[in-house]
Amino acid sequence: MNEFGDVGKAHFIDLNKEESPYNLPYTQKIKSCEDTERKLNYLLDQCKKNYISVSPPEDIEGFLFQLRRIKDNKKKAIDLLLEEIQKDVIQQTQFIEEQNTRMKDAEASLNSLKDCLQVLNVAKAMLPQIQGQFDDQMAGDQENGRGGEEMSGLIDQMESKSINIQHVAGVVEQTEIERLRRLIFRSTKGKSFMHIQEYHDDENLG
Repeated sequence: MNEFGDVGKAHFIDLNKEESPYNLPYTQKIKSCEDTERKLNYLLDQCKKNYISVSPPEDIEGFLFQLRRIKDNKKKAIDLLLEEIQKDVIQQTQFIEEQNTRMKDAEASLNSLKDCLQVLNVAKAMLPQIQGQFDDQMAGDQENGRGGEEMSGLIDQMESKSINIQHVAGVVEQTEIERLRRLIFRSTKGKSFMHIQEYHDDENLG
């Protein structure tokens, strides 16, 4: 077309010069192709990220061969083949996005389990110490005559297992510690022992 214009043997007339570019034929097709190209780049990036080998055609002949094979598999005319390819690209993109979401959820669950394991290990180490402090306090109160019949009744109830000591462990943000402390104190009417130990999640830093 450029050659025709250069030799001065043809004259080109823009029949749509009054139309907006968004209303011209094939505008939607071009936008659809650009969107498909972005999805393909996303799929290629995901393949590289997950060490999946991608082998593009080495030359134009290889590309045309793959195109003919897709055309035969899809059993579509060449003018409808682009839409079929775009559908496949959209399906693969949605599949990859769903898998990424599941992987993120699984990673979050794993990190949560690691936090719980850390808390359980700390609680396991602290419980004997807390129990020993409680026993020492009860023994001291008995020796000093504090508690009297009430302490004796409490010991009898504990031995009969009508009451017991329970514990709750968990992970909380540093800024929420004081609010949690007040909440536990109020909910247990002061009958609680709260132990705080800092835990640095180095794996999720950065």
